[in-house]
Amino acid sequence: MAAHNSSRFPSQACLIADLSRDVQHQILNIGNYVFRPLNFILAFLAFLFNTLVIIAVARTKSLQYPAMVMMCSLAVTDIIFPLYSMFRYIEVFTHEHKCPTSHTHPLYFAIGGLCTLATLGSLAVISRDRYLAVRRPVWYRNHMTISRAFKTVCLPWLISMVYAVATYLTILLGGVYAPVALAFVLLFFPCYVTVIAFCYLSIYCRKNIQVGNLNDAFLKRQKRLANTVAWILLILVLTYFPGLLFGGVLVANGVNNLPFRPYYITFVQLNGALNPLLNFSRIKMMRKAIRDLFRCHPQLQSSSPCEQ
Repeated sequence: MAAHNSSRFPSQACLIADLSRDVQHQILNIGNYVFRPLNFILAFLAFLFNTLVIIAVARTKSLQYPAMVMMCSLAVTDIIFPLYSMFRYIEVFTHEHKCPTSHTHPLYFAIGGLCTLATLGSLAVISRDRYLAVRRPVWYRNHMTISRAFKTVCLPWLISMVYAVATYLTILLGGVYAPVALAFVLLFFPCYVTVIAFCYLSIYCRKNIQVGNLNDAFLKRQKRLANTVAWILLILVLTYFPGLLFGGVLVANGVNNLPFRPYYITFVQLNGALNPLLNFSRIKMMRKAIRDLFRCHPQLQSSSPCEQ
């Protein structure tokens, strides 16, 4: 017979109404002892891998070009959310009933909104950069600088921070700033998706490219980076979006999504861990820079513990 949540269950906020007590606790236990530890591992890997990407770019002169500055912007979004998630998972693991209420705090939704909008914004900026590099390589080589790239990626971050503040205040003050947050969603989400779609359709559908006197190595690197971003977009569609969509469908249908959160957040955490792996696998200089981070410097070998 179906059992509704009641005060007899200390973890009732994370149980599901209209299901038998055994099924409710089985879903809760699988989420707590299988998926949450898995999500913690994925979050840690995402934080570690993306931090390595940023350190490698900061330490390696040959990686300090406009496209990689923009890729670092994407890596930052894949650092912020996993880092916050790890603190939240630790709170869950140490909670008496494995069902804390921090996930209802305005900060959780603000950080989630910040990272989601910043991810799409960064990908839109990167897609436009790849469009210019592949379709207009002469202009790109003569005009695109690290300074311009940095200023370009600052814009979606500024938009995302305003949206995050509006989301935080909306939840904290009971919907006062809801129109502002909704306006950002309705305006910038479709705008970013349109930019990404237009840029990549233009890259792969149009054939005429004015290359001028550019060498093949430059063009080859730009196209390879464009293909890398295409893989990142594919992973986003297969992981990040399904995770967000599943949670949104549950909320829209009035279903308590807390018991299912460990399940669908796995897709979001997986996205953050896979993005840097693509950079490592497809960018040779990135792999070399990462190896150099863990390699003893020749001048320090006499006093280094590496030779002990």
